[in-house]
Amino acid sequence: YLCKVLTNKNYKMTKEEILETVLNYVEELNADYEENREAFGLDDADTQRSYTKLYAVEQLLNRLNLPTND
Repeated sequence: YLCKVLTNKNYKMTKEEILETVLNYVEELNADYEENREAFGLDDADTQRSYTKLYAVEQLLNRLNLPTND
């Protein structure tokens, strides 16, 4: 979903809109991770995938010196 929104050539997003979209995505990833962790534990493959996605997006934001939802 995020890639479709960010690459849609018919809709030009401002930097603020892009950042808001990414931060909302981080919130979704965090919720998925927390849900999987509570339901299945840290060693579960889905939990680890959720964490990997969350970590990757947060690292991207950090490298770009953009705010995160800490």
